[in-house]
Formats: sequence, C-alpha cells, structure tokens
Amino acid sequence: MKAGEGLTGRYCLLQGSYYGVNCAVIGYASVFLLERGMSPAGIGALIAAGNVLSAVLQPMTAGIADRSGRVTLKQMIRLAAAAGAILSLLVGVFGSLKLIAPLYMALAMIANLEMPLVNAVSVYFSNRGYRINFGLARGIGSLTYAAFSYGLGLLAGMFGADLIPWASMALYAAVFAYCGLFSMKPGTTEAEEREVSARRPARPRQRERSFFSRYRTFTLTLAGVVMLFAFHNITCTYMIRMMERFGGGSAEMGLALAVAAVCELPTMLLFSRLARRFRVSTLLAASAAGFVVKSLLLLAAWDVNMILAAQIFQAFSFALFIPASVAFTDQVMKAGDKIKGQAYMTAASTLGSVAGNLSGGIVLDASGVNAMLVLACAFALGGLLTVGAAAAGERRK
Repeated sequence: MKAGEGLTGRYCLLQGSYYGVNCAVIGYASVFLLERGMSPAGIGALIAAGNVLSAVLQPMTAGIADRSGRVTLKQMIRLAAAAGAILSLLVGVFGSLKLIAPLYMALAMIANLEMPLVNAVSVYFSNRGYRINFGLARGIGSLTYAAFSYGLGLLAGMFGADLIPWASMALYAAVFAYCGLFSMKPGTTEAEEREVSARRPARPRQRERSFFSRYRTFTLTLAGVVMLFAFHNITCTYMIRMMERFGGGSAEMGLALAVAAVCELPTMLLFSRLARRFRVSTLLAASAAGFVVKSLLLLAAWDVNMILAAQIFQAFSFALFIPASVAFTDQVMKAGDKIKGQAYMTAASTLGSVAGNLSGGIVLDASGVNAMLVLACAFALGGLLTVGAAAAGERRK
C-alpha cells in the first residue's frame, strides 16, 4: 500500500465537516422547525420525506460516481455541498413556513445523500493502493458531531434557533473546501471493473422473492432493523420534546446528542477485536438488547440527568449495530449478492427512519411524550425479538 502523504488527515477534515453538517441539518431539525411553528407530526413527515427521496436517489448517484467517465466523486461531493450551502442560505433568509418546509426537506435529503459519497472517498483511494484509515476518520466524525451538538445547543439557547441554517451553510462550505484537497479521476480501476463483471448475475431479472427465500435469517434481520431504527429515530428527532418535559432546552438536547456521539467512538474502534471473540450475529443481537435497555431508561427517566445517563447506552446499541450489521451482511451473503445485501440493510434502516419519524410525531401530537416513548420501547423490543430470533437461526446453521 502506498502511504499517501497526509491522506488520512485530509479525510478526517472531510468526515468531520460532513458530520458537522449532519448535526446541524438532521440533529437540530426539530429545534429549528419547532421554533418556526411546525408541529411534531409535520417535522416527522418532512424528515421522512427527505429520507425516502435520498434512499431513491442514492443508488443513482452511486452509479454515476462508479461508472461515469466524466464526473468524479470529488465533483459530486462538491456539487452536493454547494447545493446544501445555497439551500441553507434560503432557509435562513425566508420567514414563511410554507417556503421553508420544502427547502428544508431538500436540505435533509442532500445531507443524507452525501453520506455514502463521503464514505466512498476511502474506498476510492484504497482501491488505488493508498493507505487511508477509515476508522480514525469516522471516529473524528463522531467527535465533531459531539462538539457541534453541544456547541449549537448552547448557541441556540443564547441566540435562538435561527442561527442553525447559517451554521449549516458554513459547514457545507467547509465540506466543499476540504473535498478540494483531494485529487480524483473519473471512472473505475481495471480491478474494480473485473469485480463488477464477476458479480454481475447471469440472469439480470432474478426475482427478489428468490433472494429472500435463500436468505431467510437475513430477511428476518431486516424486519428487526426496521423496528430498531424506528426507535432510534423517534428518540433522536424528538429529543428536544423529551428534554422540555423536565425543563430542559436546546442546550440540554445538544449535550445529550454529544454524550451519545462520544460514546460511539470506543465501540467502533474496538469492534474488530470484538468480532474476533464473538459471532457477528451475537454482536448484532447484543446491540438490539442495548437499544431495549436504552429505551426503558428513557421511558423511566425522571430528569434531564437520567436522559443523559441513558445516552451512554449508545455505545452498546447504535455504535455496536453499525459495524455489526455490515459484517453480518457480508458474512451471510454469497459473493454475487453482497452488494445487494448491503443495499437492503440500508433500505431497512431508511424505512425504519420513516416509520419512526411519522409514527412518533403522530403519537406525540395526540398523546404526549410518555405515549411516544412507550411506542419507542415497543419498537425496540420488537426489534430485539426479531433480530434475536434471526441470530439464533444463524447459529443453528
């Protein structure tokens, strides 16, 4: 492997600035939109729509980045960043909620759309023989998310939520600038072309029913992932309302998000060691159990400090789930189905995000925070039972 002088450092800057964007646009969506007069159900529907659009467009943009002979990955990231900066400016300038809502939906869509492109930068250089440390860069992303969660919470508490789109614009500008530090060429390497050709199925119209019947435990896992991510997104999107019932505000919400983000780092860095000691399916089931424990602590919380304590379980839930789900999919899929399997795992988490945002907003509007948290617990428990059953089935093979 070639050293690639300063490559990992530059990639850390790119990952850090992207996760700053993600914090401002996604993490603080409720804070900003509630202040502008949108209902919780409306916020859930808006973020859900952005998730659906990004899920539809991601395969298209990935295909362009992979196979285009003219457009580079660098150009696509910078184009998305420029569009995000312009949308952030418009959201900050306009006062009417009717104008802000569609703009913010597009802003959320771009934030989600840009994530796989930023992650693909490491793949681009690795496939060309350069040494780049994805784990370190992703860890910097989590730390940056934590810092902005806390910082934006304090600033929003002092100056109001109107500063959030301006922070988003500045962070998109940073993504644009840091991406410019890389030199990239369009197209794929010869090795990548051979891999794509080898994985291309003999029958392009292979039925999806056949795929799911061949991977029954994986299909059961997907159902559990939908439920786990429904819980995860309810508690992330509506954290501000959970804090408000105990007298907290945007500063406390920012601290809660920061605690969760910091707790992700050790688990992600140590996952390779855990995977050597335990079955990946067992780790996936353990992460589902972590989601349940976190959901029960949030439901039982009696003050802001209890919510902060519950956020520590991010280390045993979300932070364990992300690498375990990727490894599990890679492990159970046959060579020709690995890419498709990862795509289905992403689609399941997106569907869970949509279900959580929509159902959480509706229940919150109708019955309040406690009822919403009961729903979140039900999602987490259903996810544990389903993923646990899938893991047990995998162990019996």
